[in-house]
Amino acid sequence: MPEFGTVTDHRWTIDFNELKISNPKLAAAWGASPTPPPGTKSGVTRYEAWRLPAIAGEPGFVSVALVADTEGSGGLMSEVDAIVKKWSRELRL
Repeated sequence: MPEFGTVTDHRWTIDFNELKISNPKLAAAWGASPTPPPGTKSGVTRYEAWRLPAIAGEPGFVSVALVADTEGSGGLMSEVDAIVKKWSRELRL
């Protein structure tokens, strides 16, 4: 099984000098030292893992994927939750 290193932090993908120019209020909210310790720079910014349990007598299923985290937002399960909530509201109409 391949190894991808430690999970790092999406803050390494932000140009904080540019952020100070384009959005000083947001840059100030991140604080004076917005990046994590240098040792965490190696690795991937995000991965997702999930499994479907086995049915009696059958194998289960596991999925692990490296995924793009362009906005530092929630993962696949957050998207599924949002779709289910929307669907549930529409059923009640």
